[in-house]
Amino acid sequence: MADTASLKEILFRNSAEQCKVCEAIPFEAVGHRFEYEKFKMLHEVIEEADLEDEYQEWRRAYGYV
Repeated sequence: MADTASLKEILFRNSAEQCKVCEAIPFEAVGHRFEYEKFKMLHEVIEEADLEDEYQEWRRAYGYV
């Protein structure tokens, strides 16, 4: 069974990678809204778990900012 740190790492990495996907697709392009919705769902999990500050620190530490 995965520990909490591993689960947070997976969640943070997936959210950060999905953010990069959204940034790479022009806003008006087909598929942008779908990719943004996937990012939004991941980010809502982070917010509901009250991990936003830790997520932002993780993003800076791993070069996603």
